[in-house]
Amino acid sequence: MSEVSQGLANAAPPVVRDPAPAPGAVYAEHFKLSAQPFSLTPDPAFLYLGPAHREALAAVEYGLTDRRGFVTLVGEVGTGKTTLLYSLLRRLGPEFQVAYVTYTHQSVRRLLNSVLKDLGIPAPGTSKAALILALNRHLRRRGEEGGTTAIVVDEAQNLSDQAFEELRLLSNLETCTQKLIQIVLVGQPELEDRLRRPQLRQIQDRVSVRSVVNPLPDKEMRRYIEHRLQLVGGTADALFMPWALRLIIRRAAGIPRRANILCHNALLFAYGRNLPRVTVRIAREAIADRQRRWWPSTRCGPRRRPSLSRPTRVRRHRRPFLRGSIAGWLRRTPLRGLRSSMSWRAVRRRRRRRRPPPCDRRATSRQRSPHGRQRRRRFP
Repeated sequence: MSEVSQGLANAAPPVVRDPAPAPGAVYAEHFKLSAQPFSLTPDPAFLYLGPAHREALAAVEYGLTDRRGFVTLVGEVGTGKTTLLYSLLRRLGPEFQVAYVTYTHQSVRRLLNSVLKDLGIPAPGTSKAALILALNRHLRRRGEEGGTTAIVVDEAQNLSDQAFEELRLLSNLETCTQKLIQIVLVGQPELEDRLRRPQLRQIQDRVSVRSVVNPLPDKEMRRYIEHRLQLVGGTADALFMPWALRLIIRRAAGIPRRANILCHNALLFAYGRNLPRVTVRIAREAIADRQRRWWPSTRCGPRRRPSLSRPTRVRRHRRPFLRGSIAGWLRRTPLRGLRSSMSWRAVRRRRRRRRPPPCDRRATSRQRSPHGRQRRRRFP
C-alpha cells in the first residue's frame, strides 16, 4: 500500500452535518406544526381578512383601479397595514406599476430617485428638475399604453412638509380625462393629524378615498389566532387552554402584532418545559416577559440598577380580590388591632348604635299649623 492510500485510509471520515432548521422549527416539531404560525414578518399567506381589513383592502384597491389620485390607509401600530399592502400588490395585474417607499426620513431628491429606481426609469441626472422630467415622460407613455403607475409611501406620517408638497405637485401630472399617477399614503393615526394642519390643507382636500384599519374585537382576535394555527396544521383548542387564550386575547387589545408576540412566547415557554398545551401560568409569564421588554415603565425617574451582592426578590402574583370588599381590605391591613376593630361584628354593633331611637310617628308627625293646615314634621 502506498503512502497516499495509507493516508487516505487513516483519515477521519467526513462529518455529515444536519441541515439548519427552518425558521420557526424550534417548537413546530414539538407541537406538530408545519411552520411557525406567529411570525412577525408581513407574510400575505397568513393574511386574515376580517370585516375591517376586508373593507380597507377593497377601498385601497378601488382607489387604484379607478385612478382617484390620493388614497390614505390609516391604522394603529401592528394592525396589519403592511400585510394588506403586500397582499394588494400581489392581487394587482401586470398593467399596474408600483413604487414602494419604506424609508421616509430622506430628502426630496433621494425620495424621487428611489421612486424612479423602483419604476425602472434611468435617472438622466441628479438634479430635481431632471428627475421630475424623466418621471413625467414615463407617466405619459404609460398613460398612452393604458397602464397605471402608483407610489405607495409607508410610514407617511414621518414625511416632511416639503415632501408632502412635492407629492402634491406630482399629482398635478394628469390629462384632461385621468390621473397619470396614484399616490397611497399609509401611516399611523398621526398621519391624519399631519394632514389637518393648515399648511397641508391642499393635500387634505385632494384625498378622495380614506380607509381605516381598526383593532380587532375579542371574537375576531380569536378567529385570527385560529386562522393562523389552521394554516400550519394546528388548532387553538389543542395548543392553548381556554383561560390562557382568553388572557392573551385580553392583553393583545385587538392588535394582531401584539397577539403574535404573546402567542409565540407562550408556545416557546411551553416547549421549553415540555408541555403539550399553553397553561395560564405560561401565558402570564409570556405577558410579563413582553412587559419587561416592550412596555415602558410607569415609574418616574431612573431605574435603580440591581446589585450583584444581594439576591433579587421574585415577586409572586397576588391573589385577586374584589375591589371595595372589606374582607380583602382586612386581609391586606398589617395592624391586628385594626383588624379586630373592623370585624363584621364590630361594624354591625356600630350600625346599631347609630340608629335613631324609635318614636311614635302617628302622634308627632302631623301637627296643626296656625293657618289650620296639617303639615308633616321632618325628623333630623
